[in-house]
Amino acid sequence: MIITSGKFRGFKLKTPKGLSTRPTSSMIKQAVFNICRNTLPGSYFLDLFAGSGAIGLEALSEGAEFALFIENNKLALSCILANISSLDLKSKTRVLRDISNLQKTNLKFDLVYIDPPYKYYDEKGFVSKILISLMGNLQNDARIFLEAPSSKDMEIDDIKNFKLESVRKYGSSSLVIFSFCST
Repeated sequence: MIITSGKFRGFKLKTPKGLSTRPTSSMIKQAVFNICRNTLPGSYFLDLFAGSGAIGLEALSEGAEFALFIENNKLALSCILANISSLDLKSKTRVLRDISNLQKTNLKFDLVYIDPPYKYYDEKGFVSKILISLMGNLQNDARIFLEAPSSKDMEIDDIKNFKLESVRKYGSSSLVIFSFCST
């Protein structure tokens, strides 16, 4: 995997070996960055279930001011840290092992990318729980991108403060886009 655009274009990312993580397809990555290209410069970006950190690092390459990575897989976590170090981005990043520590950061995000293991979608109300857990850390008008399996009929409840913008299918995955309004 490489960073495909921006300041760090062509940088080869360290990625975890094996099947413990699933890389985001280039189609989905391109779609996300095409959608948020105008709001990316100067933004605070959250990469949740970050894997190698590829999406958050791409956001920084495209001009995001700061990226927070949340990942609990030890192999993936070591890759994120190595990639951040290789790109000399320690001052523009933070890494957490658990989403439960997010609120303690007091950071507010403009853009969020969520790419959980697909098995989590078997859990009833998973999407709602994740979105609700983010509410205190979102800027008004934040955009949330959720990668999900196309094969699942996701229950996307009407969650106060979140508006479902669109669901776009890309092969075996879907990109679900929400916006957040605090009022």
